[in-house]
Amino acid sequence: MSKHTPGPWHSNPPKAQNPSRVSVTACSGFVRIYEAHLSQETAANASLIASAPDLLNALRDVEWGGTERDEDGVEVHACPWCGCEKDMGHDSGCGLAKAIAKAEGGAS
Repeated sequence: MSKHTPGPWHSNPPKAQNPSRVSVTACSGFVRIYEAHLSQETAANASLIASAPDLLNALRDVEWGGTERDEDGVEVHACPWCGCEKDMGHDSGCGLAKAIAKAEGGAS
């Protein structure tokens, strides 16, 4: 489990006192996660960064949401990306597992 600042994170448009900056904050604005000079790219970055906790939660929600049949024909929970059963863990090349690990500070 990651130890990042809990969501929700918010992408904040430029404010009157600083119209050339865009930022991402959490904890009612008390934690600044990202701040940059305003441009189309930095505004897009802010939106992507602000969505990170939601994206990670979505990946965790679907991680074992697929079903496969084991050798006895019984349906088991499996990763929808690599098809591996939950009891066996992910395939070493599983993109979903790699994305979760990267978001949690593990190997990418």
